[in-house]
Amino acid sequence: MTFLTSNMDSSIGVDNGSGSGGGGLEANHYVIMLTFSCCCLSALLAVFGNTMIIWLIATTKSMRTPTNLFIANLALSDILIGALVIPFQFQTNLLKRWVLPYFMCYTCPTIQVITVCNSVFTLTALALERYRAVMYPLLAHVSKFNAKIEILVIWVLAIGLSVPTIIALKVHLVWDELTDDKTMPFCQNTGLTNTLYGTYNSALVFIQYFIPLCIITYTYVRMAVKLSVEDMETDLSVRVINKNSVRKKRKEKFNQQFRQQFKIVYYLCCSMRHKPGPAPAPNGNVISDKWSSI
Repeated sequence: MTFLTSNMDSSIGVDNGSGSGGGGLEANHYVIMLTFSCCCLSALLAVFGNTMIIWLIATTKSMRTPTNLFIANLALSDILIGALVIPFQFQTNLLKRWVLPYFMCYTCPTIQVITVCNSVFTLTALALERYRAVMYPLLAHVSKFNAKIEILVIWVLAIGLSVPTIIALKVHLVWDELTDDKTMPFCQNTGLTNTLYGTYNSALVFIQYFIPLCIITYTYVRMAVKLSVEDMETDLSVRVINKNSVRKKRKEKFNQQFRQQFKIVYYLCCSMRHKPGPAPAPNGNVISDKWSSI
């Protein structure tokens, strides 16, 4: 991620005319054109896709949530990288000289530092927001106003970290083998000492990479552990509920069968109690009447 040095010409096979045949030079031109087309296509896709994201969030009221504001901020950084960094970095690495306006020597690298810092800090803010939502769900979430303040602070920090790049990079004439003199313009560090500029680059890597990496890793590991524990507790509670529901269903089934059997026994007992007995003996008066008639 620098405009100062690169070995891109050797990696893609750029021939300076010292080859033995024209076929290799023509093949190298095809490789260069293919690489340039891929860079331009990726830049166009980045600009178009992220512009659509910002347009969707800006025109849809329900999409203007704090999380989507951070996502729109990321999309803005990607647009700047695709429009102002990728094309110019490619031509600088390919031509090995600065052919653009001189003010772009420090403008393009500065935009690159700003956008990278903005993207990394925004991802860190998103991780912290999700960490707070998962670990402390009862606390108030980040409001849209607070999200805008955080985004503003991120931009201020990113711009502040890019100031040494503005001071250091200038177009300087270096040795040109064709003219055998210092006539080739090149964008390099002329405003700071090599030691100071190297220290700045090392500090920038530490701030842009290692610190956000540690924060994001810590937050997502903690969230993963908490969610896994909650899933285990949820599975355990579901198992207990399922066991209780099975026991309840068995008890209800047993009670239903017991009621049915009790009703059957009760009906049998009632029917045996009210069953008619044997016929009564003849009346004694009737017998006496029969003997008197005899």
